[in-house]
Amino acid sequence: MLADLEQLIKLQQIEDEAAVARARIEELPAMVETLGARLEASEGELALTQQKLDDSRSARRELEKNLAAVQTRLDRFREQLMLVKTNKEYQAMQGEMSAAEGEIRRLEDEILERMIEGDDLTAEVATASAALAAEKKAVAEERAALEREQDTLERRLGQIVDERARHVGTLAQEMLSLFETVAERRNGSVAVRARDGRCSGCQVRLRPQLFNDVRTNSHLIQCESCQRVLYFEPEAAAPEGGTAA
Repeated sequence: MLADLEQLIKLQQIEDEAAVARARIEELPAMVETLGARLEASEGELALTQQKLDDSRSARRELEKNLAAVQTRLDRFREQLMLVKTNKEYQAMQGEMSAAEGEIRRLEDEILERMIEGDDLTAEVATASAALAAEKKAVAEERAALEREQDTLERRLGQIVDERARHVGTLAQEMLSLFETVAERRNGSVAVRARDGRCSGCQVRLRPQLFNDVRTNSHLIQCESCQRVLYFEPEAAAPEGGTAA
């Protein structure tokens, strides 16, 4: 392979690896924020369920307070019943007692419902608490993994920058100028494979003779459409019994 072409391909590989590392590093803060959002969602679910339980208990206490008041009223009616002197007063008192007893039954039913609701909500709080604990552990582990990944990427990126500097130092100035000019126009994509008679950068079909020349890797050839530098790399042999990718 032509030495200049080989150097441009190597520089492209270095640039590509650096681009991948930088892109991944840029993704990591958003991923950390997502972990925080997950944790907040679990905390919010627990807080909401706990609030429902607190409200249910408060409502139950209010019902029990009302029940006690009605029971006191009923007891007073029973005491007063012994003092009535007329049938009319007796019937009126019986009506008051009947209403109080009905109110007591209604309140007791509501209290029972609140007790059942409280048991259910207590179980939900326990489940939400366990889920939050599990989520905290998972988030901590994932955050630590992301931090380790970022440290690794940043160290590798520093190595790549040094490697690029060393490699650029071996390039002829005209080769470096060519690379930088095309990179600026083609979003960093300079040296690309010619495959199946096409430029893999812009997918334009190459003239047959041009493609044949590229296949030799003995000349510095640019795509007539996008100006990327073309090179040829034979397809990997297919495994026995399989097909080429």
